[in-house]
Amino acid sequence: MRPIRPPSRAPARACDTTILVNNAALFPRGDLLDAPIDDVRATIDANLLGPILTTRAFAPVLRSVKGAVVNVGSVPSWLAVGKAHSVFKAGLWMATNAFRLELAPQGVHVLGVYPGPIDTPMQPGDDRAGMSKPSDIAAATFDALETGEFELLPDEITRRVHGALSQPVTALYPALASE
Repeated sequence: MRPIRPPSRAPARACDTTILVNNAALFPRGDLLDAPIDDVRATIDANLLGPILTTRAFAPVLRSVKGAVVNVGSVPSWLAVGKAHSVFKAGLWMATNAFRLELAPQGVHVLGVYPGPIDTPMQPGDDRAGMSKPSDIAAATFDALETGEFELLPDEITRRVHGALSQPVTALYPALASE
């Protein structure tokens, strides 16, 4: 497996970038203990290291125009569903916070977007009830950028899970209450 490399030519080719959107997702199959290690590494590269390297590469461009970074996480940033996937999305949540602290003094706004299920071909099954439309998430993202929000929780599922973070761990994982 080839290690991931930073995008070396992209910042020069896109020197007028004002908003960088990091929206990567791989879904390793299996639990964190059982997923093939090559799948785990590929997921780290795509879901965590890719956005970090891309943000680092574009930071000089974004500083010069007082631009913005949008990191698209998801509910698994806070809830261990698809356990291996959640680990990397949680890492992206922390990277988003770290970039926010590092880039804010330089005039670059960092927005974390954390939708629940979105009606895209990546979602398994045929039941689309309760899923957000991609266009609604995009519109809400632009609104959040315009108003200077730091996090966008665009749906009820996201708000409920995020709100439970201040509760005992059994609020998110009721099965642990019986142990």
